[in-house]
Amino acid sequence: MDDIANALLVKISAAILQAALRKFMQTGRGDDLRLVLWLGADINGEVESLVGRKTALVLAAEMGHKRAVRLLLCGLFRRGPLELESAAERGHREIVEMLLENGADPQAASPGKRAALWIAVQKGHREIVRILLNAGADTEITDSDGRTPFRIATERGHKEIVRMLWEKGANIEAADNGGGTALWTAAERGHKEIVEMLLEIGANLEAADRTRGRTPLWIAVERGHQEIVEMLLERGADTEVFENDLRRGQTSLWIATERGDKEIVRMLLEKGAKTEIVDRDGTKTPLWIAVERGDSEIVEMLLEKGANIEARDKVLGMTPLRIAGERGRVQIVEGLLEKGADIEAADKFDGKTAFWVAAERGQTEMLEMLLEKGANIEARDKLHGMTPLRIAGEKGRKEIVERLLEKGADIEAADRVSWCFETVRMAYVGVVLNGRTPLWVATEKNKKEIVALLLEKNANIEAAAFGKRVPLWVAAELGHKEVLEMLLKKKANLEAADRDGRTPLRIAAETGQKATLGVLLDEGANIEAADAVLGMTPLRIASGKGHKEIVKVLLEKGANTEAADKSRGPRAGATSLWIAAERGDKEIVAILLEKGANPQAINRVSRIFDRLRDTNWIFCPSLPLYLKATMCFMDFGSCA
Repeated sequence: MDDIANALLVKISAAILQAALRKFMQTGRGDDLRLVLWLGADINGEVESLVGRKTALVLAAEMGHKRAVRLLLCGLFRRGPLELESAAERGHREIVEMLLENGADPQAASPGKRAALWIAVQKGHREIVRILLNAGADTEITDSDGRTPFRIATERGHKEIVRMLWEKGANIEAADNGGGTALWTAAERGHKEIVEMLLEIGANLEAADRTRGRTPLWIAVERGHQEIVEMLLERGADTEVFENDLRRGQTSLWIATERGDKEIVRMLLEKGAKTEIVDRDGTKTPLWIAVERGDSEIVEMLLEKGANIEARDKVLGMTPLRIAGERGRVQIVEGLLEKGADIEAADKFDGKTAFWVAAERGQTEMLEMLLEKGANIEARDKLHGMTPLRIAGEKGRKEIVERLLEKGADIEAADRVSWCFETVRMAYVGVVLNGRTPLWVATEKNKKEIVALLLEKNANIEAAAFGKRVPLWVAAELGHKEVLEMLLKKKANLEAADRDGRTPLRIAAETGQKATLGVLLDEGANIEAADAVLGMTPLRIASGKGHKEIVKVLLEKGANTEAADKSRGPRAGATSLWIAAERGDKEIVAILLEKGANPQAINRVSRIFDRLRDTNWIFCPSLPLYLKATMCFMDFGSCA
């Protein structure tokens, strides 16, 4: 109990002391403060505040109240570092002097805090720094990040303090935990005068940070500090240092080009920086980067210094001209051509030239300029073997298509898929892609304006591809009614079948394209044209696919309900009614029955309306299907 009582009295005593202290600092009347000190108040006791626990002396030093500090110093108190730190941080010079005169240690630092000198340097309090240095404060004391007072002075740009510390013997090469020296930091922050001072006193030009290996020159270039870059270059800084970043690894010229800093690029080139240096991955040269960014001035500077105009990037194998074309940099492309760049230089990945890309992307101005420079109008890409006209048609670039045709582009130039690509396609799809003409693809993509333009130029409407499919067949399959009508006006063959013998009408019925099917029927297409593989008529395939509306149209046009297919297996010889019943499609069954379809139709395997007891199980490998069909017909009262 006595221990608890004593602790409580101490706490009350410290609180009373600080209350008296605050009153003294506010009113200037010191009677109460002198009284509590005379009564033995706990001068070293701490009281909780908004920013932590503080003694009376710390509070007085922090507030800069000289008389209060002097009164407290007359008492018996434990002289810790916090009072000195607080006064140094707030810039109270006289109190710092008073504390030092009364035995405060200039080297000490509170737990988790920084020494008074470090704090005064950070805050830029020159006079307090001078006082602490004269009192013997340690110039090499660091914070948790390894920064000395000299290092923090350069970071904050306190030039006079930097000189003061240097004169007291501070280590100018002391690096922080990341390896940044004073010169490195000043270069990064753009403190020109401090950089100049450090260079005069012999700071190491090439001291790089530990994280990425960036020298003062490199970091100044990255930050765009032109005057500092100039100073470092005049002192002979190495322009070819790579940073250690595993992702990039660039030199100062590379990074200046990427930033588009023309003045720094000029300075580096004048000092002999290598133009052919690439990043750590060996991907792109400075010229390549400048072209990609569209920086014509830097491009010109690099070319004047002999940069390789045909240097390709490592990933896609593009030359500067090729990437400039892709980005639509007309002026740069023109400038590169004047310097002798290869106009036909294609990338290594898919073999596209700048002209090809201009056609693909609809870059009219670029295309016109390249035409004037003699670009190959029939240059094909490597993967698909497409010409500029072929790709422009696919993309719907009408103006480009018109211009290419005016220049004599081959209107029948079909694609030629590479052997490797085609082998993969055949393995997974089973259809050869070669041979698609501009008209064929424009039809497929439903590019009506392009189709009309090509037809006006007498494009071959019967040019087949993709399994002997002609444009009319493709339009019928995909439901492109307007394109289909354009082709029919040009007398396209109504009965042109694909390699499986499917006519345009037959494929329209299969895919459920009512609009194109109606046009074909109106034009007199053969309604009974069966395919060559399964022998299915349009009605038979539409019934099997469940295309109710197609079935109705075909029946209205007189399609034969009894036309059976030529397939094998359980469905061999099935009629439209038979297959609809098998599928359980009551609506189509009803439509067919209303049109007189024979409910007693026999396929090659069994009579589907025989009772189950009469079914030959040997010839019935799919009994559930027959059961479903029988139940469907029983609903219509058609079973015997």
